[in-house]
Amino acid sequence: KKLYPKDQINLTNFGLRPPLVNISFFSSNKEVMVVGLGIVNTLDNTSYLSTSLNEFIYQIDLPSGNLDKATLADIVDSKILSLDPAQVVSLKVYRGTKDKWPPFISAKLVAGNWISTEDDRILDKLKINSIIKKITDIRGLAILDKIPLPLQSKINHYLNYPIYTIEFADAQNRHYNFSVSGPLEALSDLKLETKNNYLIMVAERTHPLLVSKDEITVFNFRKQALVNNSDNKREIETEEN
Repeated sequence: KKLYPKDQINLTNFGLRPPLVNISFFSSNKEVMVVGLGIVNTLDNTSYLSTSLNEFIYQIDLPSGNLDKATLADIVDSKILSLDPAQVVSLKVYRGTKDKWPPFISAKLVAGNWISTEDDRILDKLKINSIIKKITDIRGLAILDKIPLPLQSKINHYLNYPIYTIEFADAQNRHYNFSVSGPLEALSDLKLETKNNYLIMVAERTHPLLVSKDEITVFNFRKQALVNNSDNKREIETEEN
């Protein structure tokens, strides 16, 4: 909206000495940018922003929500997978680890239809697409990259005994795999509430992601409910005729 010089008078007038909220951004080459937010102008819902990279103060429109209580999901795109659900052509969901159990759901996209790879039954396209969309929309609350040493063995135990393992493949035959832990018990060092959070470990990532229990409800479906009974009935009738 407006641009001001970053002098001492403006820093003080706009609540940036010190800022009310500081947000640090880290690049892959370890450069750091610090963004400070100042006072809120309640008349037009704006605030004042400064960065460590230049000598200006910006008057900006405020996003919705309370920034001092914001989580990772409120600030950045925190989806666990960088995957367009429309590109998915294969889905497998295991209960537990895939080396111990066959997939609970195994489906592939054939000529625009989702087909069960177990028995070749036609599955409900809308329901499968909805499940894929919800799974790819799962967002992390935090990246657990600094786990206190006393908790490391507990975290490893959760990751070694997942309740779900999910595999996707896209049209370019790229694979996206991750596992979901059981509900976490209270971990005082991480200030987590009992059984309100889960861990997700994405293949080829170094650190697990913390997710809320609300994100895991996508897996609460019955296998039989995914079968498209009308299409399968028509297929049987055609074969009989």
